[in-house]
Amino acid sequence: MVKVCPVCDCINDDDAQYCKACGCQLMVDGSNYHFDVSYLQNRSVAVGYILAILFGWGGVILSLLSTINNSLLFMGFFGLIFPFDLIRADDSSVRKHGYIQLIICVTGVIVQSVILLSFLGGL
Repeated sequence: MVKVCPVCDCINDDDAQYCKACGCQLMVDGSNYHFDVSYLQNRSVAVGYILAILFGWGGVILSLLSTINNSLLFMGFFGLIFPFDLIRADDSSVRKHGYIQLIICVTGVIVQSVILLSFLGGL
């Protein structure tokens, strides 16, 4: 007997605990195989934090190092895209991480805007 991954439809060995194609955990619930979404949710949360910091605060660092500061403000706005995927999740703990990532990005955009205004002589 083989296990078919419910996510990617890959055929796995009967004794497989993880899908060989997508890496999702295969669990046995009675006679039905089902997909454990916590594996992907944890991965999405971790990637979301990396992207929130990279995009939300990367522009701040580049603004401090660059003499052309007005072209880097868009970088923080890209960071605002990723948390919304987690905010729409069914799991409340995943939604919580989405809100935290959104706060990280918004704070980075605000700090970068203040830096930009100070370089332009606005503050």
